[in-house]
Amino acid sequence: MLLSHVHQAITAAPEIATTLDFEVIIKFADLVCWMKDEISSVQPPHTDCDVSRLASLVPGTNVPVVPTFCNFLMSALGITDELTKILWASLKDVAWNLQLGHESAVKRRVQALVELFLQHGYPHNIMLYHFRPPTRTCLDPQCAHSARGTDHTQLQAHELGEPSSFNATAFTRALGPIPARSTSFYCRRCHTRYYPNYYVHAQATTRTYYHKQTPKFLQIAEHFFVEDEVCEMFASLMCVSW
Repeated sequence: MLLSHVHQAITAAPEIATTLDFEVIIKFADLVCWMKDEISSVQPPHTDCDVSRLASLVPGTNVPVVPTFCNFLMSALGITDELTKILWASLKDVAWNLQLGHESAVKRRVQALVELFLQHGYPHNIMLYHFRPPTRTCLDPQCAHSARGTDHTQLQAHELGEPSSFNATAFTRALGPIPARSTSFYCRRCHTRYYPNYYVHAQATTRTYYHKQTPKFLQIAEHFFVEDEVCEMFASLMCVSW
């Protein structure tokens, strides 16, 4: 995050500078950046991820208010509802476009945020890791349909529905086991259930995996996900233990 952008945002909202520490402002940006998928999930899958349209916390917009995120940020940062909305209005563009950086930088940021999610996210069903399918529309082209307001030559992928969510455990190398959340979606046209790592037809016994490469987290059981580094560690230990 460029400090100049943060300075401009604070200058435009003096109440931020006079009320909040710089550390709180940075944590707010990090939390919003980490929860981008969580926040954008309240929008239809065909909606452009324009941060101004995702202003769930900004009063006066046509977007329905989603209090869950606002309440989590208020609790995690120890700030009021009004300050949370001011922070969002001032820093949403900076936070949304923030790059977490290389893997080492991501690990440092996660370690700094994990306590906030464990203490304040769990009551709101907001976890450090929320595993979802990489798509929100059906991958079968035969399920596509004509979009409203267009001619029949313009097809739109069928939106997945019937979400099924439950608590899970993520086994990580740096943090150990931590609470997580898992969500799957269903396509009623082709009767396919989409899970975080794979999708499978209702009458099939074979899974189709999305990734050509190993995903960051592998689902080894219904409620358990294991980080790729943990898998590699176990593989190495098994090799050297002979």
